[in-house]
Amino acid sequence: MTIGLLDPALLMQRNPAEVDKQLGKVLLACKHHNIRLLPFTEYWPDLWKELGRPLEAALPPLQRRAVQALRNAGQSHLGQVARMRQQLIGAVWKDGFEQLFGSINGTSWTERMAHATLRAVETGEHVVMFARLLEGRNLNRHAVGGCTLDEVTRWVLHVQSPVHGRRQVLCVHDTRNITERWTSRFDVRLPPATNDVGYPFCVPDKWWQAAIPAWRTVRSKPCWVDSLDNGWARPNVQEGRGNHWDVFIQRQALIEKIGLDQLNIVEYGSPEGRVGWIHHVPTEKQGRVDIDRRGWTCD
Repeated sequence: MTIGLLDPALLMQRNPAEVDKQLGKVLLACKHHNIRLLPFTEYWPDLWKELGRPLEAALPPLQRRAVQALRNAGQSHLGQVARMRQQLIGAVWKDGFEQLFGSINGTSWTERMAHATLRAVETGEHVVMFARLLEGRNLNRHAVGGCTLDEVTRWVLHVQSPVHGRRQVLCVHDTRNITERWTSRFDVRLPPATNDVGYPFCVPDKWWQAAIPAWRTVRSKPCWVDSLDNGWARPNVQEGRGNHWDVFIQRQALIEKIGLDQLNIVEYGSPEGRVGWIHHVPTEKQGRVDIDRRGWTCD
């Protein structure tokens, strides 16, 4: 069982379609992964009074449904929260909470979210924070020409409980983050390292540590960098919506094995081709690589 907490920024007023899409992801994750939104008194009543009700009033009827469903999902657990022990014990690393909740519509939610997170962790259950990505808060955008990389700058929150010890609370912005935690920091479109993937993104060891670099500039483009030193860049096609990755191979031995130093690899979630296999080979390079042969493994 997993407990979910809501980032107040999810209920800030904005484009109705964006609200519907982001809240829909939260509801879908709760349904598919058995996540309960517990309405802890430390933040839940204020969340709906200060942000939820004004947002709902400003939305068209169709988009209000997601807001109402989210509120109802939490309200259904009011009795469970009322039966919980009320004494707060523990500590939080304030830098992460300040970064995410220091200013929501000009109001600080730091203390309220810290206390709610402590309450959740003290249950002993797994806890996730459904977070909204906002440029300048927990997202930095690196763009060169038509190539853009969105760097997530806060993917975990740290909490210390005297009973349960130090815990990491994952900051979730996509349903894939639940099953593949590394995607909370790296792009969710990167192909996983599974047996049916020929050219996977090999996740760096201890990817959750800030000291481990997630990206760097490769061939003048901002790239996600995997444990094989491959650079994964968005293609300069329709603002990066090309359904594949431009992968720059850095190790000479791997270049010699593959036959090329750059590949176009089908992204996760693409409607075109097999995820993690070659998307296409430029005409002038065809014949230098076998598109059906596995390129590398992450072992």
